[in-house]
Amino acid sequence: MSNLQLEAVIKLRDMAMRPLQAFQRQTNESSKALKEMRDRLKEIDRNQATINHFKKLKNELSETTKSLAAAKDKTRNLAQELQAAKTIQNAHTQAVHTASERVKVLSAHQAQHSKEMRDAQTRVKALTEQIRAQKAPSEAMCHELIQTKQSLKNLSKEQQDYQSRLKAAQGVLKAATHELTQNGAAIKILTRDFDGLKKSASALKIEEKQQQEQLQRLRDSLGLTHSL
Repeated sequence: MSNLQLEAVIKLRDMAMRPLQAFQRQTNESSKALKEMRDRLKEIDRNQATINHFKKLKNELSETTKSLAAAKDKTRNLAQELQAAKTIQNAHTQAVHTASERVKVLSAHQAQHSKEMRDAQTRVKALTEQIRAQKAPSEAMCHELIQTKQSLKNLSKEQQDYQSRLKAAQGVLKAATHELTQNGAAIKILTRDFDGLKKSASALKIEEKQQQEQLQRLRDSLGLTHSL
């Protein structure tokens, strides 16, 4: 075969192969485009899942923020109640102290009057025996006996008065002690609730911070704005 004939055959072959090569290139490009489209769809699906997670997390953050605000309000109210209860407790403590001191003073006075009454009774008994022993008791001795009996009568009346006042003071002391005990129990409950709320608020604050950090990471990964 001559060179001219060979060149002619090659040209014919190239002409015949050209449409096939063009089709093959087109097929390769279509496959590549299809693969890119599939990859893009997968990426969209991943982004959509991330966005859904973002929205869910944002709603959870909103609820956490509301719960934290409510916990702070309740903590503040409980703190005010606790302070008021402590103020009342201080007043009850002072009332108990005052009533206790009053009882001590009245008890001391009553003890003193009891001693004076015993002394007067002893004196009356001694004077009575002296008068009985004498056939003609002196006027001074009789006068002293009358005065001592009157003094004993007055002391007895005062003693009864002190007993009434002491009983009243003891009642006040008992009531104040009861109120102090009840208020102390209320303070204990308030303190327990207050401490529990503080712990809850602290936990909510930590949770809120973690959720905010997660949201920020999702924003950064998606290139989202804060208005989403």
